[in-house]
Amino acid sequence: MTDHIDFEWFELDKRIARKTSHNGDDVALRLTERVRDGAELLANGTRYVAKVLPCKLLRIRAESAEELGRICYELGNRHLPIAIGSGFAATPYDHVLEERLRKLGFTCELTTEVFGDFIGGGHSHG
Repeated sequence: MTDHIDFEWFELDKRIARKTSHNGDDVALRLTERVRDGAELLANGTRYVAKVLPCKLLRIRAESAEELGRICYELGNRHLPIAIGSGFAATPYDHVLEERLRKLGFTCELTTEVFGDFIGGGHSHG
C-alpha cells in the first residue's frame, strides 16, 4: 500500500520540507519543483504520494477580460497567489479581502477545494 504525505497550499513551493506521512513516518524531503497533487516523492528509498489538502478559497467572478484584469490587479497588488479559470479568479480566503472586493463591485463566493495550480504569492521586484 502506498503511503501519502499531506501538503497545505503554502507548502507547495518549499525546497526543504519535514513532514509526517499518513503511516507515521518522519520524512525529510528535498524538493526541486512545486509539489503537485498525486506526485510521487522519494525519501530514504521509500516512495510516497503527495496529497494537496483542500482549503478555503475566495472565488471571484469575472464577466469580461477587463474585469479579470481588475481582479488580477487587486490581488497582485497585495502579492497574493492567484488561480485563473474560465470566468473567475481564486485566492486563499481572507475576510478583509472579500469585503474589499465586494465594495469594488465584484461577486465573490467562498469554496473549499485544492489550491495547487496558482501563480504569484511572492514578493520580488527584480
